[in-house]
Formats: sequence, structure tokens, C-alpha cells
Amino acid sequence: MEDDLVGLLGRKRYVRVGGVHGGGLGLLVAGLARRLPAVLVVTADGFASAQSEKFRVQPGQVARGIEILLPLGGTISGRVVDAKTQKPVAGATVRTRDNDWSDLTSVPLLGPFIEATQTQRATERSATTDGEGRFELANVAAEDGVVQLDVRHPSYTALPKTGVTVTEGGKTDVGTLGLLSGGTIQGVVYETNNTPAAGAEVHVQKTDFGPGKSLTSRQTRTDSQGRFLVKGLPAGEYRVSASRAGAGGQPANPFLSIRERQVTQQMVTLGEGASVEHNVFLPGN
Repeated sequence: MEDDLVGLLGRKRYVRVGGVHGGGLGLLVAGLARRLPAVLVVTADGFASAQSEKFRVQPGQVARGIEILLPLGGTISGRVVDAKTQKPVAGATVRTRDNDWSDLTSVPLLGPFIEATQTQRATERSATTDGEGRFELANVAAEDGVVQLDVRHPSYTALPKTGVTVTEGGKTDVGTLGLLSGGTIQGVVYETNNTPAAGAEVHVQKTDFGPGKSLTSRQTRTDSQGRFLVKGLPAGEYRVSASRAGAGGQPANPFLSIRERQVTQQMVTLGEGASVEHNVFLPGN
């Protein structure tokens, strides 16, 4: 197995080492972050990825005796269709995730950072559905034998499929996965004198999330007529709020924006495929 890849999570540092000789692969990874916990992840063609236990390296020391066993893993297959028409959806992306994974990329400010530093225990695999909506993910393994599938397509809402069992050398067919087109929240943001607020920032955030439920958070700006439109939202409860744009194209005062969002926020219930009209009234300064 040539070009085995070893990565240090958190630092996104990777080194390429040679092939397997005899009973295993010997490797040396230098330049690890001092005193910080490290994890080595090994991937190789034809095997599921595996990782070491966490370890620490003190300045001037060498961590020895780290053993990583590569399993073959199992295969996961299925078909992605439009939930309403049952027609196949081509071009959908299917990714493996930890079964307790939650999508935090939409969390304002900290979301992308949290997502980037998360350590995934299950094998990371992705596939794109073909013209018949079919996909196959090979060499997948997880510590507890259960993974989550994260299914996405630009024209549909994300579908998290939890509790997918994977066994060593086995094949799991998850059957048909139906994607929904989602709903729409639209409306107008008004100033205190009831004139449309052009360029106002609108925040739409789903309030229920967790394993198997994506955290949906969208931001948009109103047009010259104060209107906003947010499409492709999964059904559920949403918190909708707005804040003024900064004067003269400058960034808005963050403390004032937080206050405006707190004052204007209201709950909106959105059904699957529904369109909800919701207007927002900004408070006085």
C-alpha cells in the first residue's frame, strides 16, 4: 500500500510515508504541537481509516509504541430520490459522519471554527449519486459500528440519516432516502416610521437541532423595498430577527445589532414545502 497518509487532527498537518513492509508500517512525525493532545489518523487504499489514542509529546521527547490497526470496514449503499415525486436525484453528495454528529457550520461566528476542530471517529467517506440516484461508500468503519449519513443537494434540504449499521466485511443497504424541497420564509423589514428598511440584515435560525437534526441558520439582507426571502428551509420552529445596516456602507455597531435582534426576534412555524410571510419592525434608537 503506497502513499499511506498520516494526519494530525487539529493542526491539519499531514506527512506522506512509505508502504507497508513485513508486519506493519514504521513512521516518524515531527513538529507536533507542544503539550497539546495529538491523534494520529492513518488512511490507506482498500482499508477503513483508523486513529490512535490521544497522546501528548513534551519538548525534546519522543512518543513511542503507538499502534494503529487498519480494519477493512464495510460497505454502505442506497438510493436518493425526490420525496414527493420519487424520481432519482443525481448529483447529491452522501458523506459518512459520527452517529452523534451535528452540523454546526451555520452557528454565527464560532460555527466554522468548531466544525474544523471536531475529531471524527468514523471513517470519512463521500460519494456522489449517479443518474439513478444510487451511491456506494466502501471501507467504512466506526468504533460502535454505527454511523450517520449526511445527504445534501443544492435544490433540497439536508437529510441526516442516523443509526446506519456497518460491519467488518459486511454490506449495508439503507434503501431509499427521500429529499425534501423545503419551505420559504419571506417578508418586509420596516423602520419605526413604517418605511421599508433597505439593506437590513435578517437572521433566520432553527431552534431545534441535535443528532439527526441539522442546525439551520441563514442570514440575508433586504432589497431596496425592504423585502427578504429565505428558501430551502426544513420544516420546524424558527427564530426570525433583524438589525439595521451600518451607515454609509460601514459595519453596523455590533452591540446595537444584538439589541435590535433581541427586540425583533419572533418565532415562526414552517411546514414542509410551505411559504410563510413574516414582517419585522425595527425598534427606535
